[in-house]
Amino acid sequence: MHQRRRHALHGERGALAVELAVVFPVLLLLVWIGFQLAFVFLANRVALAAAEEGARSARSYAGSAAAGDTRAHRFLAQLDSNVLLQPQVHAYRTSERAGVVVEGQTQQLVPGLGMVLHVRRAVDGPVERFRGDLGP
Repeated sequence: MHQRRRHALHGERGALAVELAVVFPVLLLLVWIGFQLAFVFLANRVALAAAEEGARSARSYAGSAAAGDTRAHRFLAQLDSNVLLQPQVHAYRTSERAGVVVEGQTQQLVPGLGMVLHVRRAVDGPVERFRGDLGP
């Protein structure tokens, strides 16, 4: 009986190395996907924050599309992060609405894979107006 158990264990020699060789790349891929998703999440947050800052300036009573564009660019420059690559800001203002659109690309964990993920966030709202005294 003892010899049979030893012979069975001898036949499984190296099985752990084979299992590890199969499981480890899958585990590494899952970790890589997790980090890449974190980069996408952070780039979305940066784009949204810049669009909100720009829209706040564009929507104000004395604001303009140029003010919104400038404020969004200033926000991105002050943040000075490499999370959102090649950011582009588009601000607009009509008589009724104003807003800012911020676009860019996310940072890649492994550059050169051709997996470019684009981020686009837009913030829009009504233009502030002075309406005077509306009464009691």
